Amino acid sequence: MQWLPFCIPFCLDFLWQEAFLQHIQSLDRNDYKVLLFVPVIDEPDKVEVKVLTLGSWIWRSIGNFVYSLRYRSRNGGIYLNGFLHWIVGSVDGSRIICAFNVERECFQELPLPPSPRSVTALNLGILKDWLSVTVCSYTKIIVWVMKDYGCNESWTKELEISGTTPFFKQVIEHTEDGKALLLDKMSLTLEVYTPGRKGLDQMLRLDSLSMASIFPYIPSFASIRDITGCPSSKSSS
Repeated sequence: MQWLPFCIPFCLDFLWQEAFLQHIQSLDRNDYKVLLFVPVIDEPDKVEVKVLTLGSWIWRSIGNFVYSLRYRSRNGGIYLNGFLHWIVGSVDGSRIICAFNVERECFQELPLPPSPRSVTALNLGILKDWLSVTVCSYTKIIVWVMKDYGCNESWTKELEISGTTPFFKQVIEHTEDGKALLLDKMSLTLEVYTPGRKGLDQMLRLDSLSMASIFPYIPSFASIRDITGCPSSKSSS
């Protein structure tokens, strides 16, 4: 006996252009949605955004995406407080945070925290239930958190690590005494920072992977069958 997985409606745009999907949950109504970004055929500078509510089986266009996606993570956006977040390029070329309101299906902008000119990488994440940005430069790593969501003045420097090789680091978690767990995205190595010690201690190397990001695991008892509205199928052999 074999249980078949659920599926979503096929979108023809996948045949013609590189597109990427992001699944999200509505904060107010417990709806699950899939967000699809598709480059417009013959107009490479335009990207159309489509939304599918699981169970409806209809892709809805909500217009064009006016930002550049070149800074986005391959692992998708960061979901927090009913919004999905990416670091994107704005119309004037500067980098900002773009937030998608899952309930209202619209976009809004949030500014990035202060950063030096010698930035090598910006990594968006969640730290202690706050939206966080890890700023990597040639000399240090600084982690900023937005303690009052949506308030630009609430960006607070939560952690600073100096004297390391900071390129492409993702801070996963840190303790009250200043220790931090990091992922080096170039060497795919888990590392530990301890205040007062020079450099980072290697903890684990992810040799079998070509790329990786690490996020906290949040268990859910939601049934995929109930979310999609699809009866489960069985086949006997």
